[in-house]
Amino acid sequence: MPGHRSSGSLSRLMHEGPSSPGQESWPSSSPALFMWTRRKTTTALPVFANEKRASRRQVPLWVLLVCAACFFVSALILGLGLGLGCIARYRAAALSSASTPPPFNYSSFYGISPGLEFVPIERLINTTELELRSPLEFSSSNNDGEQQQHSPTVREYVFNITQALATPDGFRKPMLLFNGQSTGPLVEAATGDVVRVVVNNGVAGRSTTVHWHGINQANSTWMDGVAGVSQCGIPPGQSFTYEFRVDAQRGTFWYHAHLGVQYTDGAYGPIVVRDPRGEMVPPTDEERILFVSDVYHAYGSVLLNSYLNSSSKWVPFESGVEPLADNILLNGQHVYDCSVVSTTYPPDLDNDPYARKADDSSSCTGGRMYTTKVKPGNKLRLRLINTSSFLSYWVSIDNHTFTIVELDGVEIEPLTGQRGVYLNIGQRAAANTSNPFGVANNGVRGDVWEGCDDMPFDVPKPMRKMDAVEVTEANTHYIEYMFRQAQDVNRIFINKVGKQAWHY
Repeated sequence: MPGHRSSGSLSRLMHEGPSSPGQESWPSSSPALFMWTRRKTTTALPVFANEKRASRRQVPLWVLLVCAACFFVSALILGLGLGLGCIARYRAAALSSASTPPPFNYSSFYGISPGLEFVPIERLINTTELELRSPLEFSSSNNDGEQQQHSPTVREYVFNITQALATPDGFRKPMLLFNGQSTGPLVEAATGDVVRVVVNNGVAGRSTTVHWHGINQANSTWMDGVAGVSQCGIPPGQSFTYEFRVDAQRGTFWYHAHLGVQYTDGAYGPIVVRDPRGEMVPPTDEERILFVSDVYHAYGSVLLNSYLNSSSKWVPFESGVEPLADNILLNGQHVYDCSVVSTTYPPDLDNDPYARKADDSSSCTGGRMYTTKVKPGNKLRLRLINTSSFLSYWVSIDNHTFTIVELDGVEIEPLTGQRGVYLNIGQRAAANTSNPFGVANNGVRGDVWEGCDDMPFDVPKPMRKMDAVEVTEANTHYIEYMFRQAQDVNRIFINKVGKQAWHY
């Protein structure tokens, strides 16, 4: 049908007009009539279809599978390679960072704060209270005209523990101070009184406690101030209130920081307990507190860290050898030869921000000696306290003899005519003396002594009988104490638990 192209049939565009056989004539440029005609043939369709099918390429299935497998394997290898490359680079970076550790922070590791205040010797030494020139006042009550008796009271104190620079023997070093002083404030109480002390820890990054050396702490053991045993440490910036009653005790005692080796750096002070009902010692006209101690020019935690290693700065071939002090102190002060460099622990010029430089004359001033004055003819009681970390002493005074009347807070039968007295670490003694020879200037000699052959135990005779403290089984605690050598390093174990080092 002219002009109609049936769907589903194969049609060819034919030019109606003259043409030579077997050749198609394309229309001329003149207008012409085009018509669609349907050509019916039995051979055209099959021939044309066969040609079309021959031109299409068919890929076998196994080829597709092989190609897909190859692509998958290539992607896997590529991804694995990239991953291994990243890991290698990460490991290289890690090894590089491990081979170059961060800079050593001396101040943080040893607990020495930067920018410490300097305390001059005039403020450092607690001269007034060590002289005991202000006697303790007792409160009393009248019992129907009978003899007046002391009414126990509460003695309150506030201690601020801080870190500062000072020169106890003329050599500048970091110290731990009570209320800005070393020795710290005098704690004075009467027998039966309650002592209440608020301790504020102002040391950055380090905990602390305070132990009341020689106080029995009957029914108040949690106030004994031993870190890790009777209490946890007081955290930096925090406070703790100690409160205990001084029962049936009198005499000379002392207090000190009791975490690590903190008191080595000056954190200690005196305690004097007086009995209003009278003390069983010969009377005297004047009293003095006299601390004998040692001083290390290196900070305590620096020494402790080296001591706990398998070898130390001072003895590199052997472990467990205690360091020798750089100097001794009387009431927290003494003199020093600034030309002498410490053989115990030389200054760490590379890391220690407070290490003495060779051209720094202000870091060592030579120091000053402790002096006191006593009226001629007066009888003097010396309350001696050894606050050393390592040294014991034989204490004597030129041209004087001692009468020893108290040992460790216990009144004893007077030991007369003594040329001196031994003081072990932590020990106290009260010795009465006078100047029988009338010499104006007399030197106190504190010869260094290392040994255990001092006064035999059966020589001092207590003046009072003391009742034993009854401890029930319910309030009994057993502690196993061991001293062993572990891998060439000495260790102390309490209840089979040991620590290599504490951070102080």
